Amino acid sequence: MKDKILIDTSVWIEFFRKNGSEVSGRLKNVLAEERAAVTRIILLELQRGAAGETELKFLDRFLAAIHYVLTKEESYKNAGLMGYTLQPL
Repeated sequence: MKDKILIDTSVWIEFFRKNGSEVSGRLKNVLAEERAAVTRIILLELQRGAAGETELKFLDRFLAAIHYVLTKEESYKNAGLMGYTLQPL
C-alpha cells in the first residue's frame, strides 16, 4: 500500500474526458506502474456522473483492476470534520 497513490474523482474525470491533458498523462504513468488506488466513495462519485449504462459498465470493468483502499466509517466522519475546519471563513 505504501507505493499506491490515491486518485481523486476530479483526476479520473479529467483522465476520461481530456485524454491529452498533463493530468491524464501523469495518471497513465501511475496506471502503468500499477500504483493507482481509489476508495468506494470515489467509485460512487464516478458512477453518479456516468452518462449511461455503457459508461457504468466501462467503469465497473476498468476500476475492477484498480487497488481499493478500505476505509472505516470513522474515516469519513474525520474527513468531513477536516473539510469543515479547513473551509475559509
